[in-house]
Amino acid sequence: MWGGKKNKRSEQTETPFSDVQTTKKKKKRTRWLWRLFWCLILISIPVSAYYLGISTLDELLEKTVYTNRIFTVRTVDVKTFGGITEKQVRDFLGIQEYKDNLMALDLKMYRRRLDKLSGIENYKLKRVIPDTLKVEIHGRTPLVRCLVWETDPETLTEGVLTERYLDGSGFVIVPDEVFFSVSPLEEIKLPILTGVSDKNILVPNRCCESKRVLNALKFVRLYRHSPFYEKDPLVEVNLGEPSIIIARTEKGVEAVFDEYRLEQGLARWYSIASYGNEIERRVKTIDLSVTNNVPVVWFPKDGDYIIIRRSDKNKARSMGGY
Repeated sequence: MWGGKKNKRSEQTETPFSDVQTTKKKKKRTRWLWRLFWCLILISIPVSAYYLGISTLDELLEKTVYTNRIFTVRTVDVKTFGGITEKQVRDFLGIQEYKDNLMALDLKMYRRRLDKLSGIENYKLKRVIPDTLKVEIHGRTPLVRCLVWETDPETLTEGVLTERYLDGSGFVIVPDEVFFSVSPLEEIKLPILTGVSDKNILVPNRCCESKRVLNALKFVRLYRHSPFYEKDPLVEVNLGEPSIIIARTEKGVEAVFDEYRLEQGLARWYSIASYGNEIERRVKTIDLSVTNNVPVVWFPKDGDYIIIRRSDKNKARSMGGY
């Protein structure tokens, strides 16, 4: 009775521990294999669609968009600022209205070309579906011009004087065949900046970082807003001596400024010029870099002229460059 057969149910439940662990590992491995399989399927679908369907997509766009008459350019809305003309913009774009397709226009190519032009301050190109391209271009306005010596890279001895222009912010502009050009009449009206002998100070298509040049531009802006500008425009601004700006006007006046006291210098010049009007005299030279007794030379009147002697502190001024 006691040594009878064991219960079959108890035999079935007594499975070895190692078999259970092996079964769990197989299930886990199978589960990860299935996950990897589905991941590969999900990745392969867009990759296959890209490589196998890109030609089909281009063909579809060609038939439904790029040749669709709905997207034919009917209006090129051009707005220009800073001396740029609408004709210049239209010639640059070369878009034919009622012929070219709006969606087929390569705006990235236009942007790359505009980025290379130093005469462009900023611009906007925008498609307005279905048939309009909006263009807005702001040109840079030159404030002064400057001559720099460009050495011939082959000979290193020969070279030419090259004209560069600076706007009010100090951005260096070079003439191009697209938007920026200066006529002889406009060139005469622009004061010339002298005393800058290092061409590396004025790198095209970049902002000048020289504090001296920036102070000279500040002086030109201040002069343009002064009472002198309309009556006697500037012709030259010289930076030949450290900390000194020498201004020459169309009527032959020479004024010397401390570049760190430009506003005060212009105010003192105006006061002395006003006094000259009362005595019917006109300033010929004036040294406003002196802080106390301002040396002034008046233009001659009836063969005579008045000299207020220079201070001993005022040294002879060189016209070199930096």
